[in-house]
Amino acid sequence: MNIISNIKKLKLKESAVTIGKFDGVHRGHDSLLSMLKNDPLTKVVFTFDAKKGTPLEAEGSICSNSRKIELLAKYEPDYIIFFRFGRLEAAMSPRRFVKSLLVKRLGMKRIYVGPDFRLGRKGKGDIALLKELGTRYGFEVVVHEKVTYDGKDISSTRIHNEIKEGHYDKAYAMLGHTEDIEKQDR
Repeated sequence: MNIISNIKKLKLKESAVTIGKFDGVHRGHDSLLSMLKNDPLTKVVFTFDAKKGTPLEAEGSICSNSRKIELLAKYEPDYIIFFRFGRLEAAMSPRRFVKSLLVKRLGMKRIYVGPDFRLGRKGKGDIALLKELGTRYGFEVVVHEKVTYDGKDISSTRIHNEIKEGHYDKAYAMLGHTEDIEKQDR
């Protein structure tokens, strides 16, 4: 497993990619990552580095990047990319993001995403655009359904909210693993 922070140094031939913050690597992520694990192509988890001074920092995190690596390792990715998400990257159009990063750098032939997946500037890139770009650049889009708990979608935002309200049992159930969450989001 290779941990990459500078995608400019990477040039893959054919890969299967999943992309997201993967905050907490919860049960919803588990389902998506399990699909990637079984893919025969080079497996890439493309996530974001929410370091100080980036737009993602303000959102807070359920777990650190080092813990995220530990949790992602069980899915046996060939690469975990921690993409620095700064102002320039936040302004990138969805088309440019897909073409210049995912297709040209990663050689993406398949992407696994959830039904509410968004990418690019202001989240303007959606599943329909991703499928259009897949036709143009020769990659398959696999959309995985949401995983639920107590009849509601599991999400990192929901887990954050349960933690803030002191509902650690619900947060642990949605995470699917134990995390030192009592110190988080306070």
